[in-house]
Amino acid sequence: MWTLKMKFWHEGSAVIPLAQKYNLTILCFPFNRFEQKGYVFLTSAHVPLGEQKNVSAYIGEISKNPRYENLEKEGNLVIYSLRAKKDATHLQMYLSPELIFVKPIVVKPDGFEYLELAALDKKVLTDFLEIAQKWGKVEMQKISQEKIRDFYVPHIMPDLTEKQKKAL
Repeated sequence: MWTLKMKFWHEGSAVIPLAQKYNLTILCFPFNRFEQKGYVFLTSAHVPLGEQKNVSAYIGEISKNPRYENLEKEGNLVIYSLRAKKDATHLQMYLSPELIFVKPIVVKPDGFEYLELAALDKKVLTDFLEIAQKWGKVEMQKISQEKIRDFYVPHIMPDLTEKQKKAL
């Protein structure tokens, strides 16, 4: 299995500035995308980690953002659909079904998203890197062939304690 670790920044992110503003680490779980009425809808979940007052402020702020539709909240878990134009430069628009998330996307207060992906074919990862480099700043931290010992399963995340989530 080929694996990729990368650090990523892109303009127009709604999450990166809020992670910085509220000093939060945000776990992002992209689920799927679908087209409807001329738009692409990207369905994802966020789990913000940090001081509870900052988590509440973050959830309050994204709840008011018109980019997020069908937003549902339960505790620190937020699930939503993001409506985007078909030519949008949003990371989730370019996720190949051949990509496997080894860990959730981690958005840190340093202003970057951290991704750990895997694929059976190295070209799937290098193609993804090329696309990301066209519209963002990418720092490839590692690409290698290795055995995958574990990967995240989103279902278990809400049942973890805050300390366990931070350990990810």
